[in-house]
Amino acid sequence: MTDEELPPPHPTGKPPEDISLTGRLIPAADAHTPVLLRMPGTDKLYLPCFADENEMRIFLERAGVAYEGVKQIDDERAFLQDLTNEVTVITNLRFTEEGKVRFHEVLRSN
Repeated sequence: MTDEELPPPHPTGKPPEDISLTGRLIPAADAHTPVLLRMPGTDKLYLPCFADENEMRIFLERAGVAYEGVKQIDDERAFLQDLTNEVTVITNLRFTEEGKVRFHEVLRSN
């Protein structure tokens, strides 16, 4: 089955969570560019945030995602204001036993 044949991901379970991002880590492709993820079947962009650098390294290695560095979010408000609405912030990324990716979407208030 190809990506084009897969249905797009849809929310299940809990609604987006109100999670503090200050102090969280994001993988960076270079000094100015965060790593963005795409899920099969959609063009939606996801910005992964991690509480722990080791957790981030393990997840990204298993997912086959390359990154050059790590950035820490110093100010949640400023960070979210700098993002476009096309980017969905996610945290608590993990693989299920079946190999599916699960995460919590971060609630962004306007």
